[in-house]
Amino acid sequence: MNQAELAYKDYQQNYNRIVEKWHQARTTLPAMDKLLFDEFLAQLPKSAAILDLGCGTGIPIAKKLAERGHRLTLVDCSESQLAIAKKILPKATFVCAPMESYEISSQYHGIVIWDSLFHLPRHTHESILRRAFLHLEKGGIVLITSGGSKEDLEPFTDEMFGEIFYYDSHPIPSFIELVQSIGFEPIVQALLNKPDGEKDKGRVGLILKKSS
Repeated sequence: MNQAELAYKDYQQNYNRIVEKWHQARTTLPAMDKLLFDEFLAQLPKSAAILDLGCGTGIPIAKKLAERGHRLTLVDCSESQLAIAKKILPKATFVCAPMESYEISSQYHGIVIWDSLFHLPRHTHESILRRAFLHLEKGGIVLITSGGSKEDLEPFTDEMFGEIFYYDSHPIPSFIELVQSIGFEPIVQALLNKPDGEKDKGRVGLILKKSS
């Protein structure tokens, strides 16, 4: 088993180990992220049912959704992350489960998959997205991030708060083809941070719509 495979195997416990540092650091959205998130908010109906896959501690995204009166189901594999989220968002529904195996059981107006998909092997991405599509109301929307490279990169690892984490993504053109093949219509696409040719492989953010 190589380093990347070991990092993926341990990602649940790694998130448990960094939970306090993660929670203290992740308080606001960067400017480009906020613009995309605000567009997502603007397209939601009132009191929307929202599923957040890989919610972390609920800060800042789930908290902002709750403040708008939306009804939240929050899913994360880290018990420690969810323990904090439960204190911040006591009215939400919580599920501790890996998102790659979580079986969605309800219908939602919106689904958030924010900075979580790229911690999973790309061969799992299609099944996650297909389950999201099936459990999204017609006209519903998905807010999602993925790797921001146009090139096809091998899975890699990077350090976060002293722990090693796994990363894998489809190249942007392939990812767009994938979501369209499932039935999503990409309605907003933004390169949230550009690859720097070194450590930062970039991130792309999208709003996907299930056409009515």
